[in-house]
Amino acid sequence: MKTPLLAALGLALLALAAALYLFTGTKAQEPALGVAQTATSERSATTDDAPRESVDVEPAAAAEEVQRTNIAASSSEAAAASECVLRVVDEQRRPLEGVALFALDAAKQLQNSKSDVEGRARFAAAGAVQLFAIADKRPVQRFELELEAGERELVLDAPSASVAGVVTVNGRAPSTSIRLALRSAAPPFGELEVPEELRKRLASTALGRSESDPNGNFEFRGLSPDWSGTLIIWGEYGLARATPNSGPRRELALERPRTDLRIDLERLTRIVGRFETSSGEAVRTTEMPLVTIVSSQGRARSVSHATINEQGRFAHVVGQADFDSVDVLLECDLGRGARTAQLSELTPTPDGDLDLGVIVLTPQSDLRVRAMSAGAPVVGAKARIKGGLKWSEGDAEGRIAVRSAATGPVTLRLIAPDFWALDVPVHLPAAEELVVELSPTNVLTINVRDSSGAPLPEAKVVFEARGAALFSESDTMNPDAAIIGVRRGQERSSGSTVGESFEGELEVIADDKGVVELQGLTTKGTLSVKVVDALRHALVSTPLAPFGTSERRELELKLPGALKSLRGRVLDPDGGLVAGAEVSASVGTSESAQTRTDSAGRFSLESLSADELELKVEAPHFAPHILPRVALRDAATELEIRLERGRVIVVEIVDESGAPLTAARVRASTPDDAHQWNAGPQSPGRYQFRPLPTEPLMITANVHSRDHKRGIGDHEESVRFVLPAPGQLTVRLAASVEVAQRKPFVRLRSLDGAANDNKWFSTQEPRGPLDFGALAPGEYELIRAYIGSSELGDAPGLHEVQPPLRVTIRAGETTEVELP
Repeated sequence: MKTPLLAALGLALLALAAALYLFTGTKAQEPALGVAQTATSERSATTDDAPRESVDVEPAAAAEEVQRTNIAASSSEAAAASECVLRVVDEQRRPLEGVALFALDAAKQLQNSKSDVEGRARFAAAGAVQLFAIADKRPVQRFELELEAGERELVLDAPSASVAGVVTVNGRAPSTSIRLALRSAAPPFGELEVPEELRKRLASTALGRSESDPNGNFEFRGLSPDWSGTLIIWGEYGLARATPNSGPRRELALERPRTDLRIDLERLTRIVGRFETSSGEAVRTTEMPLVTIVSSQGRARSVSHATINEQGRFAHVVGQADFDSVDVLLECDLGRGARTAQLSELTPTPDGDLDLGVIVLTPQSDLRVRAMSAGAPVVGAKARIKGGLKWSEGDAEGRIAVRSAATGPVTLRLIAPDFWALDVPVHLPAAEELVVELSPTNVLTINVRDSSGAPLPEAKVVFEARGAALFSESDTMNPDAAIIGVRRGQERSSGSTVGESFEGELEVIADDKGVVELQGLTTKGTLSVKVVDALRHALVSTPLAPFGTSERRELELKLPGALKSLRGRVLDPDGGLVAGAEVSASVGTSESAQTRTDSAGRFSLESLSADELELKVEAPHFAPHILPRVALRDAATELEIRLERGRVIVVEIVDESGAPLTAARVRASTPDDAHQWNAGPQSPGRYQFRPLPTEPLMITANVHSRDHKRGIGDHEESVRFVLPAPGQLTVRLAASVEVAQRKPFVRLRSLDGAANDNKWFSTQEPRGPLDFGALAPGEYELIRAYIGSSELGDAPGLHEVQPPLRVTIRAGETTEVELP
């Protein structure tokens, strides 16, 4: 059975591209991010010295986003009779070189061209088209025009805004450039149906990058005035933490373009080290070592890959303040190297890193394996030594050469499609070829039919296990699950215990023939299968008898009645079409079914079985529209929904002296609390909602873990909270307290009932102080607790030490206490 650590390793391998940069800061591996758009244009966010990257954008109403161009027709004797020449210019009619242009005609045929040094781009005459213009440091713009023979002028003159400011490190100018990125909420024109080539090209404009100058200044240009998105910090830096034990943040939400940002960062700790060959030379390889940070409870806190430079050195950014050990593993053609080190074994460096030292690679040799079943070779088999990273793949004869640097007794693991995974004890090195026999798995095939008996494509099928894991071998998210789990259909979600020794759940979307197929199902416990609608209401279900190890079973599930659909059109207050609006349907506390309106403002929700549901429609620049009771009486129900402009509510939070209070969470809710909306920070102590309904609302400001509520009338647009200034708390341990090598944990609990949660804090060092940071004034109690402390013995688990210590936190004051 998999341990939690191995499961985390499997997750890391599947999510390598995303995890790599977040913890290594490797520039070559930065994931694509995005930046936003206006209703008529998409704006890239790049600096003069940064390479142009992708920019995601927020969809808007199609009727508003199509910009009627200022195209002045002019004759051109040089243009061929069937050729259209577009001369691309800026606001001052200066030619723009290197502008990528994509023309999409009514038949969805795509042409593309790029402007030359004189701004000219050439197309075949194609009549009416949608034209997309992608220019460096400018918005992605969309035009409607005629591609006719001759030369025309295309003016790129959309307004622009910037995000700019100053970044510091611990209050001072950074000693090196800080890499930043800007991301928006949605891809450019994501609601439009366009060819895949154009969709990918638009999505490739989704990232804006910038680097600070020696004084910490940075800037992103080419944003729309109503842009909103996220600023992201790369590399070994993060936003300064409120307390030493809080996790680092690398993202800052921005509601609009701003040029007055002041962002203070801290340099995060890195695990560094060096790989060498047995002869002492630096390891040069494109393979990346896997670094695992393990917490004090034995669980992997982070798992990701680091890169190796020409000197064989690697660096891994650590986001956690409290961890106990580090695992590093590298497998490459030069050999295998691994090391596990406790925190106390790492050597601090002058710049604040922790050095793991030198890891020497051990050369690897081949173990020859042949996978067979009933006398025939198994095609597609893979094998590896358990504990290793890489699988070795077999040939058509079932022969596999398994690379390993291990010696002595090890366990060999083999997997293959349609066969059970097999663990074989082996003693390395082995001179003879090892022949292994694989056993076929069991297979369950589900055919989903509608009430008329026809196949039901893309039906939702849910499998449940009670008293045993759903699959006998591993979780479907584990790398070994290449041969255990879903064979036909698409996995949508799975319970966290699918592959453990507990009950589990798995949802699969049937293929285009209404078929779902699983293999490797458990032979123990109780299984059941059901077909659900878009809101996860059960339509038909049945228990499953226990499976044999190699049994093949086929089952048909037929729906008892017809499913319904809800379709409609979303309009603005003037009757214009609203594209990209989010439409969600729900019944009570069930899951919601979600979709977006297309370029014609239309939406469709299929596979519904309820007679009545709640519908919510949200779109940028409009108030949320809620229909609490929509009756579904026919097979297809049609609606027309007209949105309102709504109101923008601004919330100000200050202390009694008028100074802004930051780090608040602000939300608005309907009186029955059925619907909630969050506000984004506009400036210190000032928060702004996107347009909300014109009805009475409740505004809640959560400041330092305490809720403060204020009702607001149906047309009010501002509310002000005046709250006491926070206090500070520092806790020190008495010299007589024995803590050995364990970190003491302390719980802070509110006594006046105003705080929303208990807080746990631990020290960075066994005897270090605990800084609880900003706290709301009031009465609290401290309870000291340890995990495996020598003071309480080595028994695992959490042990509280009584009696609690009462503490009073006063506004604007720092309270220091000693924990006896």
